[in-house]
Formats: sequence, C-alpha cells, structure tokens
Amino acid sequence: MKVIIAENQKEIFAVMLIRMHVFMMEQAVSPDIEIDEYDQEAVHFLLFDDQNIPCACCRLVSIDGHYKIGRLAVLKKARRNGFASHILNAVEEYAKKHDIHSLYLNAQVSAKPLYEKLGYLSYGDLFFEANIEHIAMKKQL
Repeated sequence: MKVIIAENQKEIFAVMLIRMHVFMMEQAVSPDIEIDEYDQEAVHFLLFDDQNIPCACCRLVSIDGHYKIGRLAVLKKARRNGFASHILNAVEEYAKKHDIHSLYLNAQVSAKPLYEKLGYLSYGDLFFEANIEHIAMKKQL
C-alpha cells in the first residue's frame, strides 16, 4: 500500500468518491455538510491498496493555527486491513516534516479505539456532528 498527497484532478476526484461512498451513502451525511470551505485549502491524503486501487483518504487543515485531521474514510470492502492506521501515520509524518507539533480531530465514537491505539487522547464531552456521535481527540507529536 502507498499513501500520496492528492494534488491533481484525478486524485482529488478519487478522494471525493471515497468520501461520497462512506459519508454520504453509508452514513447519510448531507453533501452540504460533507463538502465544505476547508476542502479547497486542505492537504488531502489518498491511500492505494496493493492493487493500486484508491481505498482510503483523509485531510489535514489548519484552523486558527491548529491542525485538524478530518474526513478519514476507508471504503467498506477495504476495512480491517490497517489502512486507517497507515494513512494516519502518513499524516503524522507529514506533520512532523512541516514542524507541526500537535494534531486534533473529531472522532466518531465507534472509531475512538482506533485513535486511542495510535496515541490520541479524548477530551471534552460527547457531541453530535452530522447526526453522528463524536468525541474530540488530540495527540502531541
């Protein structure tokens, strides 16, 4: 598997297709919420499996000087293969190379154990985002 930073139209399209399948089709998130103003400035990460098929993505955005991981999605048929951990590790490596010392995210509660396994710590109360229960999490690099 490999992770790239999606830069051209074809790569960004692959990212959006994965997000459409996972968030809009599986989880019924409205396109009005899923695609937002941060997509234009985000660094988009795209993971390819061993057959060179795009199957996972996420983004990194700077919000008020803090760096947020978001929109982590793995296609249903590709889950339980370590792809989420692999792409998160790539984001962290990118962050370290760009002198970013901490990351935060809003994790779906069902994904909290994945993030905890990778060293993310939860903080604050549970909340709903796109009608899905979330918890805020952060990690010092």
